[in-house]
Order: sequence, then structure tokens, then C-alpha cells
Amino acid sequence: MNTQEHWAGVRARVIAVKEAERRAQGHGPSPYPTFEPVLTPVEIAEVEAQIGVELPHEYRTFLSEVGAGGPGPALSLTSLRRIDGTWGWVWEDDEDRPWRPDSTGPFVETEDWADRQTATLRAHGHEPTVRDEEEDYLNDYREVFGDSADDVWDLERMRGAIHISDNDCGMTGWLVVVEHCVDLSAGGSPPGGGRWPTSPSGCSP
Repeated sequence: MNTQEHWAGVRARVIAVKEAERRAQGHGPSPYPTFEPVLTPVEIAEVEAQIGVELPHEYRTFLSEVGAGGPGPALSLTSLRRIDGTWGWVWEDDEDRPWRPDSTGPFVETEDWADRQTATLRAHGHEPTVRDEEEDYLNDYREVFGDSADDVWDLERMRGAIHISDNDCGMTGWLVVVEHCVDLSAGGSPPGGGRWPTSPSGCSP
């Protein structure tokens, strides 16, 4: 499938459908855009230079043909925005906490996550105690890192990945962009109960 042709016209068609739905329900135009503005090739290159990773072709063309995220037609897409000169993915317009991927290491596969946590804790002189019901050591992180524990934990768990959508009911969409190809046949879920990419976009560039 030619992705460029696949995305062509999608933005206009989706916006037209949403506007027609609102009119049919007796509503005026929505105060919220269906999509963020599209990004230029120069802007996409800036994003890639900042995070140190070439984005998958499918996602790059989505950004340039459809939009840089937004509320979306049915599910919520994180918005890729330049904030104070730096690009980041924004969830629910919270520009105080943009997600900026850490590309210094690969995304940690689910089966290796517990070992990564224990290694981090031991490197800080703390012997892990008991995993919680999610099989994580978040409480230990809070003992070691204090008020910054949740941020440290999130950054480690999400390293090498981008949160790009929320599908409701606890389902989130993640794009793994660093180091590994995702083995879709292995099953399992990324953080937040999301689904792995269903195209080669889960592979390292």
C-alpha cells in the first residue's frame, strides 16, 4: 500500500464527517479542531533531530498529511507541538508536562521490565522488596527517589517509545521507535494496556 496515497484526503474527509454529524445533532461547529495542523518536512526533521530517531514513514506521512495529533474523530491523539522551542507530545492540552521520548536506550520489553527496575534500584543502593499487584517496584522507587519517583519510573518504562493515542477503557496506543523490532506474535501489551504497532513502524530505523 502506498502510504502517501493512503493518507491523501483523509484529513478533509474526517473533518467533513464530524461536521455533518454535529449538524445532524443540531449542534454548531465544534470549538475544538478535529486535528492539529499538519507539520512541514522541516518541522518533522526538527523533531527527528531532537529525539535522535527517524520516525517511521507511516507516522511521518500522517504528520504531514493528516495532522500532528488532536482530539481525533473517535479516539484522542496526543498532539505534537513545539513548546518553548522544543518539540513534545502533549496529552489533553497539558503543555506543562509534554512527553519527550528518551532515545538513549531501547524500549524495555514487558518480560524484561522487572529486571530493569531491580537493576536501577540496586544501582542506587536499594534492595527491591516485593512487587505490587502490577508486578512493579513503584513503591521502592518512591522510597529511593522521593517526590520525583513517578517521573523517574515513567521515563524508564517509556524509554524508546511515544504515546500517540488514547483509545478509552485504559487502552493506549504506543509507537516503539528505538532499537528493537516488536515481535507481534509474542503477544503481551505495552505500558498502559496499549497495542503494539501493526506495521514495521515498530522496528528500529
